[in-house]
Formats: sequence, structure tokens, C-alpha cells
Amino acid sequence: MGTPASTPAPEVAEPHSHTPDLKSARGVATYCAGIYDRKSEQPAVADFNRAHRGDGLRARFRRLPAAPDPHFRRLAKLLGRGCDVALVDFPWIAELAYGGLVSDLTDYVRPREPEFMRAPLEAVRWEGGYWGVPRSADAGLLYYEAGAGPPETWQELYERARGNDGLVYQGAAYESLTVHFLELAYGAGATVLSADGEHSELDSPESLRALQLMIRGIEQEAVLPEVLRYDEEDARLAFAEGRASYMRNWAYAEELMSEPDPESGYRRSGYDYIELPAFEGGKAASVLAGYAVVVADEPRDRDAALALADHLTGPDAVREAARRAHLAPALADSWSDGLVTGPLPIWPELERSIEQARPRPVTPAYPLVSAAIYRNVHAALSGEVSPEDALRRADQEIEAALAQVRVPRGEAS
Repeated sequence: MGTPASTPAPEVAEPHSHTPDLKSARGVATYCAGIYDRKSEQPAVADFNRAHRGDGLRARFRRLPAAPDPHFRRLAKLLGRGCDVALVDFPWIAELAYGGLVSDLTDYVRPREPEFMRAPLEAVRWEGGYWGVPRSADAGLLYYEAGAGPPETWQELYERARGNDGLVYQGAAYESLTVHFLELAYGAGATVLSADGEHSELDSPESLRALQLMIRGIEQEAVLPEVLRYDEEDARLAFAEGRASYMRNWAYAEELMSEPDPESGYRRSGYDYIELPAFEGGKAASVLAGYAVVVADEPRDRDAALALADHLTGPDAVREAARRAHLAPALADSWSDGLVTGPLPIWPELERSIEQARPRPVTPAYPLVSAAIYRNVHAALSGEVSPEDALRRADQEIEAALAQVRVPRGEAS
């Protein structure tokens, strides 16, 4: 879930907006995706080529590095110079669009709006246009020991955790802590950015209530103290080995914990899972994860690139991605397709979690916005600063980050 360091955009030309002529598309498009996406994306390219054998339309697959930051930097360099189409994390969309690296796909996406779930569609929208096509979606889940039933609110969860073996989540100072904090803050009614994306609204009573609850969880030992060093795998292993009664994690954890290896330490029974609870006095909220397909601003053949993007985000390709790599769909109707939901490790809880999800703040400055949140939230959880000071500092840092992109596209230097 990592994100790249934000940099000012170079001077660029105006974006292209284009509706593909799929029936007459010809040419070659290169599709770039990360090494860990190979299981779903390389076969998708082969499926595309089989479907278009003999009609002059073809795709190539190009693998990118695994590490998030080098992956992003290399992708940014290759878009238009080797990558015609690419699979990217939702939070990268606005930064790529701001840099003039990807095409405005509004004319293509708008007729397809009803096909997609709400949150994935919001995640690819920036400055009134669509800059990607959603391919997959994910959102956090609550794992808990079966028997007593799931808690209805975060407050109830913390109270129960204090009387049991505690709660674990991703509490190290990195991107996943931003996600987890926003799960509570969104539920409490907080926002990060103003409606126009120009200013920070993080320093609010709603954000403070969320952060105070997280701090009390540490202080009252409802949360394991080592959580402040945990990533997803640390949390999963703690829960799987019975060192915690509750866990916030992604759907992938269920797939790994159900592995039939008695030597692995995975717990294979005695737990259940559900979408994240509500914040008392507020609502239930998740934070969206997942991927979208983007098209380079200047692909070698625009119609071929868009034909490939259309294939990758259609029902058949989504079905195959679920079968091959257990990727949950961003297409709304695919959740009623048993060939899609059957291979998923969790359903329908995951569908409900995605339905209540909100995107991370959609801004070209997102990497710096996220860093401002997780660094200051971590400092507050560690007892280094008060929650009030943490939010004030994060708010100031977000304002500074937004100032870097508060210029018209094409005029940044």
C-alpha cells in the first residue's frame, strides 16, 4: 500500500480525452504492472491476444520492480516511453494526472459509470475528470474470536479487547497507519481535504475523537503495545498465533490463515470476520485500496491502448483476475457472479466493506499528505506529543504539501 514521494510536475501539454473505436482498433500496446501483479495481469494480456488473434491488435506485458517507490519512479519515466497502459494504486492517479503522464479518460469512463462501485470510481476522479479505469478493489476487515459475536462500534471493540488478549492493527509509521486512522476518523465524521482539495481540514473535533480513542487503546492496554512496530504481516501472525483476540487487516489474511499447514502457525478455526464497525455517534467507514488501469498521455497507438484498458476492466477479465489471483472486483454487477465471488477468500463481508469505503484523499500531493498523517499519528500514539499537537502539526504539513500543487497543471516547475 506504499505511495511515492511527491515531486512538482514538469511543464506538460494539455491532456488528451478520447473515446476508443474498439471495433477498428489496430496496433500494439505495452501493459506495465508490478512483479506481484504478474499472476493476474500477464494471463490477462494473453487472453487479450487470443481474443484478437489475426485482427492486427496485440498487447505486450512488461514487468515493473516490486518496491513501491522505485516502481512509481520507473513507471513515471516509462509512461509514453515504453508503457502505453499501466496498473497503478488508486492514490497514484492524481499525481500521474497532475504530471501530465496519463490520459484524461472521461469520455470513455463516463458512459460506464453505472458499472462501477462508488468508491473505486471516486478514486480515479480528479478535477472533474476520470484519469483511470477501476480494475480491483479492497478494504479493511475486522477479525475476531468467534463466539461472542462482533462488536457494533469501535468503542465497544476497544472495551472488549481490554478484557481479552487485545487488538492488533498496522501501527508502524507508514502508509497503513494513515489508512487505519482514517477508518476511525471517517467514521467519526472527519474529512482530510476541503471539497475543492485546496486546503486541509484534518485538525477537527472529529479527527481528535478518533485519535483520542486510539491513544486510550494503547494506554489502557486494549491494543498490544508492540502494534506501534507492526505491519500487516506482524498483525496477522500475532492474531494467527493467538496473541490477540481482534485484528484489523485485509482480506488476504484469511487466505493465508486458512492454509492447511500445521507447522505454519496459522490458526484455521475459532475466528470470524466482518466489515469494520461504526464509530459511536457516527457511522461505519472503510478506506479503499485497489488498482486502476491508466493510459499514457501519448501511447504509441491510442485506440489499441484503450482497447486493452477496456478488456482489462471488463467482466470477463475481472472474473479471471478473481480466479487467478483472488482480486475483488470494482465492477458492481460482478459481486453477483458466483464465478467471481467463489474464489475470493472473503465474501460478502468484503463487498460490504468496499461499499462503505471512501478513497484516500485524491490529490497530487497524496504521498506528502499521508506522511504528515502517519508520522504525527504515530508520535501521538507513542506519547511523544499530545493528540491536539499531532493534528495541528499534521494539518500544517498537509497545507504545505498542498501549496506545492496549488498551481495550474502545466505551470508547475
